[in-house]
Amino acid sequence: MVASAGILAIVISTMDNEGSEREKKLADWLYHTSVGLMTCAVFCDVIKMTFGLDPALSTQDFYGNRTSSIVNKLK
Repeated sequence: MVASAGILAIVISTMDNEGSEREKKLADWLYHTSVGLMTCAVFCDVIKMTFGLDPALSTQDFYGNRTSSIVNKLK
């Protein structure tokens, strides 16, 4: 989704702002589609992180690495 939004942003930036009314409406539609895709991607990332499905966390961190836990260091 993010890659599609980036491609749409590139297409929009190459469009002529002084074009016809039809081109302006097309550029607006593409812009809103791009923003919608980015919003959806962020929403999906937040949901993944909420339920612990974030691939940035290793399984060792997820299940509790006792050697690097700050709680154990404070005891």
